[in-house]
Amino acid sequence: METFGNSTEMLAQEKLSAASYISIGVYMIVLTLTAILGNCLVLFVYWKRSLYKRPVNWFILNISVADLCVALFAHPLSASASFNRSWNLDGVGCQMYGFFCYIFACNNIMTYAAISYFRYQIVCENNYVARIQRGRILSVLISIWMFSLFWTVSPLVGWNGYELEPYRLTCSIRWYGHVDSDRAYICLVLLCVYVFPLTVMIFSYIQIARHARRLSCTYPSSNEGGNKAKFLYNLERGATKISLLMTLSFVFTWTPYAFMSTVAASGVTINSPVVLLPTLFAKSSCAYNPFVFFFSHSAFKSYHFGFSSCIKTPETQEHPGVYVSNVRFRNRVGPSGATHATSRAGIRSSTEAIPNGDHSKVIQISVHPVQQSNVL
Repeated sequence: METFGNSTEMLAQEKLSAASYISIGVYMIVLTLTAILGNCLVLFVYWKRSLYKRPVNWFILNISVADLCVALFAHPLSASASFNRSWNLDGVGCQMYGFFCYIFACNNIMTYAAISYFRYQIVCENNYVARIQRGRILSVLISIWMFSLFWTVSPLVGWNGYELEPYRLTCSIRWYGHVDSDRAYICLVLLCVYVFPLTVMIFSYIQIARHARRLSCTYPSSNEGGNKAKFLYNLERGATKISLLMTLSFVFTWTPYAFMSTVAASGVTINSPVVLLPTLFAKSSCAYNPFVFFFSHSAFKSYHFGFSSCIKTPETQEHPGVYVSNVRFRNRVGPSGATHATSRAGIRSSTEAIPNGDHSKVIQISVHPVQQSNVL
């Protein structure tokens, strides 16, 4: 049976113009097709390049699969309701729709937080072991899904509930609840599913930016260290851009919805179609997430989500499939006049002896095929 709070029931009786219903329906269809195409392309690239074999890439697979499920099983129902000008299914269908949209959204938000924290560990603490341990990655993913299940199953068993949102086009949790248990649930959800992951992301990205800035101060740009300065500049710029892109996508998608949910929980009723906008923004995340992934991959080569950074060198220009990453900048002059460097990943490389004996301008790097790089 369909259930409504007093405010929700009043809004549910409101009607939009015919053009508004058609516009929302077309918008949902475009989102659906874009999300299906984009996420299928992400999964295809992972399969084609065997990126799924690296545990750290399971985070992106987790997000892509969740987005694809939303696009396949949830968005078409919203589009159908828009063209029909009302929700088509019964109360059970509304509950299932709300549950699946909610659990996939929680999963994505917490996965973004996990990605940011792993970036912080690897970039700032040089904790490369955390990236390669299958058990740790798997335990984090299981924890994310258990966390999401707790908050999404609770409304099904009586703590809050799922109901039609204003204008009867989508279903979500009971934001307009007037009993203490509903308000307690809403407050805890906002703190745990929005404020907490947002805090983790902001903290992680700020620490990454500070770490890169400290490195830039340690190796200033000069004739003697131009290559080092270039690498560090790329490191800081790459980390900042990817961090900003990920954080802004999260804030842009979920902050309007979190704000309107807070307003609804406080008992304020907004009798305007504007209440639909936060929901429509939130639903767009599954469509533009693939573009975030591909932008970070194509723009920064093997520098993915700040976990590694690379620059092109004469070696890579001769071999386009080779990139440079994981540089420590620790040069040693050997007995024969050759210099050596050891990367953070433990890969050792060397250069030939410099005839004039001037090693001050030499930057030692480790090269590896791009196929061996991780996406994260």
